[in-house]
Amino acid sequence: FVFLSAQQEPLAREEGILYVRYDGRPDTIATIAPAIGPALRQVDPRISVVWTRSMTTQLDDILQPVRLVTILLTLFSVGSLAIAAIGQYAVIAFDMRRRTRDLGVRMTLGASSQQIVGSVLGEGFRLTAAGLGIGFALSLAAGRALGGFLYGVTPTDTPTYLGVAGLLAAASLVACYLPARRASRIDPMQALRQE
Repeated sequence: FVFLSAQQEPLAREEGILYVRYDGRPDTIATIAPAIGPALRQVDPRISVVWTRSMTTQLDDILQPVRLVTILLTLFSVGSLAIAAIGQYAVIAFDMRRRTRDLGVRMTLGASSQQIVGSVLGEGFRLTAAGLGIGFALSLAAGRALGGFLYGVTPTDTPTYLGVAGLLAAASLVACYLPARRASRIDPMQALRQE
């Protein structure tokens, strides 16, 4: 908590904020608050205590907008990740449906289900690797430009980059695995009959 002097942040002449430190638990404010007023009036009889609150309550009120913004940004980022995973799933599923005949020929020539799944996952991860590379370069540039707004991390924070890359790779794996599994169950004869 930062304390500002009255010269830095002037209040009305009749007002002032007094911080009282005491030994005890924060939930004992109700028992200590009635003793503050009489102690202050012994120093100056003109002083009246309007309200008392604990430092925890004060900090909660100050930090509440920051917490709200953090929750909203988290919800938006989870929504964006879900939309990206659904989009990648749709692209891979569409591509597998379009390549049904090709996959049928591969399976007829002896490709196993695991090879088909591996091939589809490989194609999906090539897209993911390209996206991660572009995103990494853009985030480094943005991190340097917005470095003054970051708190507690540097613009090149390795654990953050690794965590985000791992999360995106996991979402990509799930998005690619479902169409890959479906493609591996194609009946080769039926796939070859399709035009």
